[in-house]
Amino acid sequence: MSVSFSDPSLHCLGDVFSRLAASQPSAAALLDVHGAVTDYATLAARLSDLGTALREVGIQANTRVAVIAPQGPELAMAVLGAMAWASCAPLNPALTNAELAEHCRDLAVRALVVTAGTEARTHTLARELDLPVIACPVVGSVSSTPALAERAPDDIALVLHTSGTTARPKQVPLSHANLLASMQHITDTVALTTLDRGLAVMPLFHIHGLLASLLAPLGAGGSVICTPGLAVPACFTWLKALGPTFYSAVPTMHRWDEPRAPRSVFSMRQARR
Repeated sequence: MSVSFSDPSLHCLGDVFSRLAASQPSAAALLDVHGAVTDYATLAARLSDLGTALREVGIQANTRVAVIAPQGPELAMAVLGAMAWASCAPLNPALTNAELAEHCRDLAVRALVVTAGTEARTHTLARELDLPVIACPVVGSVSSTPALAERAPDDIALVLHTSGTTARPKQVPLSHANLLASMQHITDTVALTTLDRGLAVMPLFHIHGLLASLLAPLGAGGSVICTPGLAVPACFTWLKALGPTFYSAVPTMHRWDEPRAPRSVFSMRQARR
């Protein structure tokens, strides 16, 4: 079942994922492009494990943590967990270490959250900035009775930088109330339900990718295919094998669609964009 965003007791993202884990624990939440599934119960447990690891290194609510990782389900878990327990600052992993260090200093982050395959690079950055590094998923731990952080609606969940095309990039903090309101708007406008499966091709350090591609489908109780990014012709294989019903992207990305699709592939006319 989807979450009722009109419920006055719904205060934060932790409430959303706690309720989904309780109401539909075995339902698919995240998928990788090979079809491996993380259900809502496991997702809540992974978020709880990350929260425990963050608290162990002194990270509290509204403390800023940077998430640096390639696209995929592990990044989705890391971002969701960091937003649930702290203030998440997802950074573009394509940036140089010097650029990442500049962003981390500007944002005043107090820890780095990474995924498998990025530890060597981020440990170099962490040594330079004297920051702890937490890997997600937390190795060897899945909470049997996951608890998610109780956060106030005005607590900051997400901090992004503007693009900086016309001036120095500016910080944009977004509260849990901001994110819940946006999730409700998107799910209502697109009429997302538990039957919907999103295809996430937008980067998760981008507000569009975070809200429209990840948070909104999950808030509806649906599932999200976490891709490594837009890849043609691989996208056509994902469409046929995994059956998404929804995707959201910037206009230039829509050019990958049907003109180059094999005749036998799932048609995006069956999906909502």
